[in-house]
Amino acid sequence: MTDGHGQIIAAWSDDRLREDANNSNLEPQFCWAEATAGTNGMGMALVLNRIVAVRGPEHWRADMHEWNCLAAAVSDPVLGEAAAALNISSRSEETVLRLAHRLRDELAVVSRHLAAQAARDAATVKRACARAEHRRSGIVIGLDLGGAVVAGGQEVRRRSGGAVEVEALRSVARDGLAAVMAGSNWRTAFVPGPPLARPDEQFEVQLVEGPAGPAGWLVSRADHSVATSAHTASAAGAADRPGRVPAESERCVLLLDPGEIRFAEAQGHTVWLITDRGRLRARTRGIDNVERQLAEHGFLRVHRSFLVNPDRVRRIDQKGNGVIALSTDPCRSEDIPVARRSTLAVRRVLGLSSVSTHR
Repeated sequence: MTDGHGQIIAAWSDDRLREDANNSNLEPQFCWAEATAGTNGMGMALVLNRIVAVRGPEHWRADMHEWNCLAAAVSDPVLGEAAAALNISSRSEETVLRLAHRLRDELAVVSRHLAAQAARDAATVKRACARAEHRRSGIVIGLDLGGAVVAGGQEVRRRSGGAVEVEALRSVARDGLAAVMAGSNWRTAFVPGPPLARPDEQFEVQLVEGPAGPAGWLVSRADHSVATSAHTASAAGAADRPGRVPAESERCVLLLDPGEIRFAEAQGHTVWLITDRGRLRARTRGIDNVERQLAEHGFLRVHRSFLVNPDRVRRIDQKGNGVIALSTDPCRSEDIPVARRSTLAVRRVLGLSSVSTHR
């Protein structure tokens, strides 16, 4: 079993295979994210958010060519993302296929549990929303952890012309969830703007706790100014200044010069910026959105999960068969993967168009 980032968190194996499994890094703490480990069952299941089979030489890593893997993504019903992966690995393809029904059964049990928990959390948010409506006048909206409206929808429809899903709500909920998961006592205010609110109307967002932990969010019109760095209009205006790239560090927003960013790596909808100040989370969600933001500064999309600043590339590793990987550190391989379809463009930008990448 892996977490949503492909890191193995638990493993069980036949005693006769345990040593071989450990030698192949099929044990806790090893990461099998597709972006770092290449094609494999667990990583591909997380990317595609479904059941995936990877047989023998279909694995990118040569030391896995004797293994056959069947993996299933565990989808979070609230966030709509793969939260974990269940995987079966065996040297026998027949054994793996024979156990496919067991994997589906296990996945169904987990999915039912997550759906039931999501329903309990939504009920908790609805009750909190009802209590808040009695205490104050004006709009009160209940959101699940992913930002979908679960209470107060009638007022949202009235204000937004019939739409219940408002992107500003989803964005602030996702940012809040990341802060809460990092251990922050998060509460903020933001200006959602039209059509939900007037351009200058500010809303508070606070966490709703349930018996099993965070259940959702309450969004209500602010009666006073609430100090925040992430979503106030002033912070948003500063972050949008041309040439600056906003990134989050603990409880503050850093405005980066694009030249400070060496490369960007996507993990689900979260994008991490590897910079001269360390690894920082991009304020912009989604690698496609970050690509549009950084394209004007010369960044290249070298892989579906990676962008790179070509001015910072210091090392090119040849992986064989024309496959290359990049590093911004001349002494240490960072293994930034380059998709085959991007290799020619990368070589051209780096001034290597006449140099063969084959061993």
